[in-house]
Amino acid sequence: MNDYGVAEAQIFKGQARPARELGNLDLATDLLSKAISALESFRAAIPNEDLGPAEILWARELLDCYGSRGGVHRSAGRFAKSVTDYDETYKLESSNRFGFKDNASYALLQRLVARVLLRPDLIGSDPWIVEGVNLLGAFEDAANKIERQSQRSGDKWYLADRALVLLMLLKPEEEEAWENFEYPEPTIFPIRSTLRTVTDLEESLRSVQSFVTNSRFQETYRRVSAARELLTKLEQKTAKGRPPA
Repeated sequence: MNDYGVAEAQIFKGQARPARELGNLDLATDLLSKAISALESFRAAIPNEDLGPAEILWARELLDCYGSRGGVHRSAGRFAKSVTDYDETYKLESSNRFGFKDNASYALLQRLVARVLLRPDLIGSDPWIVEGVNLLGAFEDAANKIERQSQRSGDKWYLADRALVLLMLLKPEEEEAWENFEYPEPTIFPIRSTLRTVTDLEESLRSVQSFVTNSRFQETYRRVSAARELLTKLEQKTAKGRPPA
């Protein structure tokens, strides 16, 4: 099987990361869209019955590209498009076909966070439904699934997802969860990725804070702001300790 399409997608994806870091979100979006197109062409050449390494490779790369583009859309304030991309990511992550779902929680959580960003004014509503998803029940379900992945307890991405879902559920265990993420000190990329998510949440909630006054919204905003402060300090500390490039 010729894996040129996957290699091409990996090049586009690699170019998209620095574009996003430099704030060129339109370029990052375009590059990731090209990566997704290359992967779709690659998949069209795989027989439907093939469940071998070629398809697993394809699925892993496509999941990563959709998730990355969802994050770029989120940072650009294109929240409806972010929801769509994270839903596509979740289809791959949760499929029994590819074997990711017992060792991943990124899309499980980000598709819900994207809905909060799309309609922050609905936090505290009863029922709390955005784009066809009951968010309170979905966050509870996500928390339960993440707890069942305890074999990942040494994985900083897992610990960040666990802390964030406990935040959204206003659970008392949230503070300890952030401590578990903070010590021992994680590498810079999980910190920056989580900080980006929390900063986007804080800005979205701040935009409606003046007219959404229910207690759940106010406590969510308080906790999001506290998490952003913690992660900002952790990023500064970790970046300071990195060797020069």
